[in-house]
Amino acid sequence: MGLYKPPKAAGMDYYLRLENDLNDIVTWATSQKQFVIITEDLNLNRLKPDEREGKIQRDLEDIHELSCLINKPTRITNISRTLIDVILANQIIKPEMFKESDVYDPGFSDHRMVYEVTRENAIHYPCKVISFRSVKNLNEDELLKDLSVAPWHVGNIFDSVDDRYFYWSKLVNDALGNHALQKKLRVWSRDVEYMTPEWKTAIRMKRKYTKKFAKDPSQENLINKNKWRNTATKLRRRAIKEYWKTKTDSSGSNPRDFFKKVFKPFLDSKARGTDDNVINPDFNDSIILKSLN
Repeated sequence: MGLYKPPKAAGMDYYLRLENDLNDIVTWATSQKQFVIITEDLNLNRLKPDEREGKIQRDLEDIHELSCLINKPTRITNISRTLIDVILANQIIKPEMFKESDVYDPGFSDHRMVYEVTRENAIHYPCKVISFRSVKNLNEDELLKDLSVAPWHVGNIFDSVDDRYFYWSKLVNDALGNHALQKKLRVWSRDVEYMTPEWKTAIRMKRKYTKKFAKDPSQENLINKNKWRNTATKLRRRAIKEYWKTKTDSSGSNPRDFFKKVFKPFLDSKARGTDDNVINPDFNDSIILKSLN
């Protein structure tokens, strides 16, 4: 998906509207496809995260779990160096899927060209479909009434235990089908290692109210959408922090085990050839974190 924004701001609350529009577009894209790669020229300098434009870009990546494949300036003049042309990929796409990503100066534009090369043997994690019964509108009294009047005695005419089981299970399923409808849900075949039940619940609520807001852009739906979006972001950060803290604590005083569990994943030779795999020690919390560019 390609996104472009003119360099000049226009109108009242321009940056607020821009942030909301970007979040809506990326939310829609990630809900439609498993793999999402976004090329941007939004004229938002990513090298200055403390300024308003850079913060919008960084927050967009953080909220939607996007990784930036470009970490070098793409527009260089005599007085400035800015990173405004980026390639983003959602985090289900592992770094090993990219052979290379970099910046190239063709010499005929003030913007440098960004590119990435995908490996041919990229690992694909397919989705799976699970079936379940919805008990949202279940009336237990009506269900028990239908089960009580079901012709259970008819099963006694079968000599085979398997035939009796098949008949009785069909009676139960028919009764459930009238009160607890069967639904299907598409989920990922595997989660990231630091996924938690609370974070997964927040993600589902975020998607629920995002869809509601798309159909009915009321103030209540907007508040709920932003609330669960921020909750999911907070829980994601907490899950990553606790995951790496557990990794480091379990290593104890064994340097070899510590290197294998904490440092080696960042130094894998199959990782993409960029310089953003920096490990920063956080001595206050006694954990090691990977800085995400």
